[in-house]
Amino acid sequence: MRCRIDYSGGLEIGQGTHIAWGTYIITHTHGYDHNNAPEPCPLRIGKNVFIGAKVIITPNVATIGDNAMIGTGSVVTKDVPENAVVAGNPARIIKYRELS
Repeated sequence: MRCRIDYSGGLEIGQGTHIAWGTYIITHTHGYDHNNAPEPCPLRIGKNVFIGAKVIITPNVATIGDNAMIGTGSVVTKDVPENAVVAGNPARIIKYRELS
């Protein structure tokens, strides 16, 4: 659904994860010079993660933990712990999910 998922740097997506429309996932960088060769930035997205619509996940992110939730329109610039609910630009932890 019009997602842009770059897996050139390495990408693992856990079972039960939902990625909503319009999301951008970037797994490589050229540093500060677009003429540089791409450098891989592997990303692991855990199990049962919910990624809302129009989220951007930048190459700085290496891990999104199991059961995390990312709010619509968020820009994720650093790792997200397990069970965390994050939102905003840049995304920050709003709370933690209590799973039974």
